[in-house]
Amino acid sequence: VTETPPAGLGWTDSPVARAAANVLAIVALLAAIGVGVRQQMYISCVAEQQRAAAVRTAVLAIATDRERALERQLYGDPDNVAVRESLLAAAAATDKVRSGNPPPPIVSC
Repeated sequence: VTETPPAGLGWTDSPVARAAANVLAIVALLAAIGVGVRQQMYISCVAEQQRAAAVRTAVLAIATDRERALERQLYGDPDNVAVRESLLAAAAATDKVRSGNPPPPIVSC
């Protein structure tokens, strides 16, 4: 290993070159930290939106499951008036639940 740099790279052994390399490394480190913080903020924003959507979906699932069960019964016996009336009531209940739980606002992350 030689102590002197190869021909054409003699400038790399100067204090200015070392200082420039250190400044460049510090700028790159600060940029990486900034990107990491911004990425974490984005991840948190998306997670919050997904949590809000999941709560709404869980509430709506209960009402729609009842409605689907009645639809399956009606397909098995299309002339059953009692099931048809129950299905209409369940659909009205689902609509009421849906209107009471609007989708969360879309937030730009």
